[in-house]
Amino acid sequence: MADFIQNGGTNGGSYASYFSGILSVWENSYDVANNTSNIGYRLQLKSGSSGRFSGLTASYSVTINGTTVKNGSGTYSSQNYNTAQTICEGTMTVEHNADGSKSISCSAVLDFQNNSYSPGDFTPSGNLTLTTIPRASTATCTTANIEEVATIVINRASSNFKHTLIWHFGDLQGTIIEKTSNTTIGWTIPSSFYAKIPNAPIGIGVLECITYNGNTEIGRNTSNFYATTSESRCKPTLSATLVDTNQTTINLTGSNTKLIKYKSTANNYNN
Repeated sequence: MADFIQNGGTNGGSYASYFSGILSVWENSYDVANNTSNIGYRLQLKSGSSGRFSGLTASYSVTINGTTVKNGSGTYSSQNYNTAQTICEGTMTVEHNADGSKSISCSAVLDFQNNSYSPGDFTPSGNLTLTTIPRASTATCTTANIEEVATIVINRASSNFKHTLIWHFGDLQGTIIEKTSNTTIGWTIPSSFYAKIPNAPIGIGVLECITYNGNTEIGRNTSNFYATTSESRCKPTLSATLVDTNQTTINLTGSNTKLIKYKSTANNYNN
């Protein structure tokens, strides 16, 4: 809550310096899904330790975030010393910036009629910084072997939000899921990742999380993920067959897979 105070009215009567105009503005609540805040405001005239008036007319207006939210006029009399009377009050909705931040300008005008006992004119003003509303969700991905399932967890600010997940690995890119309401997603890391890390056991990719409220994109966040290689999947399988390359012994045995001791010429044949 912020109180914007002007002590002493201008163009007032003999006791104008004892009065104060007070504009109070506060944030009641904020709406994550709609990126808005509910704002309350109150314009008051506070009496001081001296000076009284009765039956004087005054006009007033309150402007919040560039919009005049209340205006009017009335007839007023002073209250007891050192007490405040409310001239007007109300609530309004303010839309935040795309990143959830918002600072609002606040001003009021309280203009009393000219009179020897008039408290005068007041124009209190100032700025109020509102709560930064969480916007784009974040996502994290567990480390997993290529061709195996990684788990992605989405940390969202509102249950109304949906998310699209996109992966980037080297010059490769793909979509994991579009506009999902789930917060936990299983993703099988593509085998195409092998070609991007031919000489390394691990590679680093980027996970992009796009947040939507309905069909409106709220924002994007990125995080790194790690794709590893499994030794059991990657190691080559070799087999060898011993064959005879001596044509003379082959003719004798009728096969190059049969060997004659001390006569055949044996060589390995790799499959």
